[in-house]
Amino acid sequence: FVFTFYRVVVMDEPQKQGGMYEHDAPPAYEFTDANKTPGSYSSGSGRECFELNADWGVAGVTGKAGACWDCFKLEPCCGEPCNVADGCYCCCCYTCCGICMQTKLLAYSLDEECHIINHCGVVCLFMCLLVVAVAICTVLTAFVSPYFYPAIAVLGILPIIFYMILRRNIRMKYNVGSPNSWIGDLFMVCCCCTSLCSMCQELRAVPIEGWDWFRDVKENGIRL
Repeated sequence: FVFTFYRVVVMDEPQKQGGMYEHDAPPAYEFTDANKTPGSYSSGSGRECFELNADWGVAGVTGKAGACWDCFKLEPCCGEPCNVADGCYCCCCYTCCGICMQTKLLAYSLDEECHIINHCGVVCLFMCLLVVAVAICTVLTAFVSPYFYPAIAVLGILPIIFYMILRRNIRMKYNVGSPNSWIGDLFMVCCCCTSLCSMCQELRAVPIEGWDWFRDVKENGIRL
């Protein structure tokens, strides 16, 4: 299961070309290091594992990813120019249909069409395993030993791992930072001060069709 999950949801290498989506394009940002080219990275130092990659500059299809602290910038996810209707639509998609939105975003980050088995199935299976594991630990805590209680807290990191992988995939799609910055991505999605900022940054980097699952279902139907 772990091997299948990794192969399905983790992008292996930085992407150097435009993708299959309507508004996909090569990365729009410029590297500050003259010795680097898009898609290149150094693997000689272990410090890259801890890089936060908090500032994406003008990376992404939209060129508006910016820094994680630019939460006041709402385009393009809330419309271009920003407007109340598109803002409410984005908010409703995320709060009411979060799993569907994350599934579509996962497919986009892998440059694939969204399918139930390949993407929605992975997310739902991941969440179901989490619920079952928490239920088992709760029963064991109540009827066997209170020492099982810490296991419930440990299981809470499972959704964070998914969001960490999602952030890394989007970074790799637009050649931001090193593919080895796992710890930095983990910190960005699990820290209470940066998790929402990280989410907003990811949504600014991708076009609306990158997360708009409802439009995708209306235009293309449900793909198995």
